[in-house]
Amino acid sequence: MRSNTSLPRRSLALRGALAVAWAVVAAPAAGAQPTPFGSSDDPLEAPPPVFGRPPVTGGIYAGPAFLGSEWTLGIAAEARGRRGPLHAALGYTLHLDEDGVYAPERDELLDLARTVRYVRLEPAVGRRVYVRAGPLQRVELSTGHLVRGFGTWAAHDDRAPGIEASASAGAVDAMAFLEDVRLGGVAGAQLAFEPLRRSGNPRLRAVRLALAAVHDAGPAGDSSTTAVQADVRAEAARAGGIALTPWVSYARFLNFGQSLGAGADLGSSELAGTARIRLRAGVFASSDGFQPGYFSPLYHVANVHDRVVEAYGHYDADTTAAPLAGIPLGDASGGADVVVELRVLAFGQFEVFQHLRRHIGAGAQSAYAARVAYSPRNPDGVRLDLLFERQGFKGVLGLFGDIGDQNALVLDLDAPLPYGLRLSLRSRYGYERLPDDAGGGRRFLVQRRFEPLVGVRASW
Repeated sequence: MRSNTSLPRRSLALRGALAVAWAVVAAPAAGAQPTPFGSSDDPLEAPPPVFGRPPVTGGIYAGPAFLGSEWTLGIAAEARGRRGPLHAALGYTLHLDEDGVYAPERDELLDLARTVRYVRLEPAVGRRVYVRAGPLQRVELSTGHLVRGFGTWAAHDDRAPGIEASASAGAVDAMAFLEDVRLGGVAGAQLAFEPLRRSGNPRLRAVRLALAAVHDAGPAGDSSTTAVQADVRAEAARAGGIALTPWVSYARFLNFGQSLGAGADLGSSELAGTARIRLRAGVFASSDGFQPGYFSPLYHVANVHDRVVEAYGHYDADTTAAPLAGIPLGDASGGADVVVELRVLAFGQFEVFQHLRRHIGAGAQSAYAARVAYSPRNPDGVRLDLLFERQGFKGVLGLFGDIGDQNALVLDLDAPLPYGLRLSLRSRYGYERLPDDAGGGRRFLVQRRFEPLVGVRASW
């Protein structure tokens, strides 16, 4: 794991993130709910309340499991429940082969903490505070200029318990996250407010400013990644609950490059009381050493400290030093990035999300992400989660090429079977941990998983 020996010398950015995190939790109560942040409105974690829904459900499953290159026996247990504002889910899968327990599941005490999928404090009337503890899934700050869909799900055996929190008080929103509660990894915070709220001009009153800072508390030194961001937005038009909101954003890595972006969001936070929709389009002009949305779902395995090893080179017996996939931040070429993004959340149960960033310039630096998720009102119904992240291609046609080293995919399907049984189908295209390099940088290799488990579930 990442070194924590440099704690006394951590940057002011990390300390600021921790301060904002405390302010978020201690924020005064007001209103109904905070601005959506992270997994706060994830349909699989926060489905709308339904009369008669059991407060607690639990299940146990077993079946074959394919991990990387061998078949094992998978035994899984999970439980989820909600009482008042607290909502929690636990889950763990044990894999057994001829050598005993699968090594990454028994090599450190942290494996016990990974049984916690999440513990949430839900917002409510009079409490505009949201807090979630557990491995991060999809954190984003403002325009996504720095942080876009950040999480640790790409490396399943290497995920750490993190925390995300947000709170609103009047016209002020505060958000913060920690990748690892042990103060390793990435920390970030954002404060958004209306600086001209007292103006007599209604358009000036609608101007909203957001300031953010992100810091990677990995190995200390000049290679540590610290970045800041500022953006301003204002509502230009509104019709039928749908608002057009132009924005301008500036971001900079203190030791690398900088970028200026502009675009607009079109959508509604509550369309006809049944849906949340946002269409985003923007253009980012960046210098060398900058990639928009660099803190992404693959950042955990590909950053200035840690890298992905090319699979073909790793398995080539004639190769003594396998090449690394991707372009490190210091080698990223400048240019323009066109971003188009759509998210629709309907009835709090069904989500469709797509994100495309097309890099115009040298290097294969484009990115694509998608998600489809569904949580039924009937807890015995079909439950689906499909996540996909692809990076390191040039044009849009590169999306249709072979799945390579800079990709991650998760398919979780839970469905009823005859005779009271249930199917838990889990398929993952992610990463496994290799031995660290001589400098302590973590190395990862593509790993394929397939787990068709069958079991029973009960409610009480």
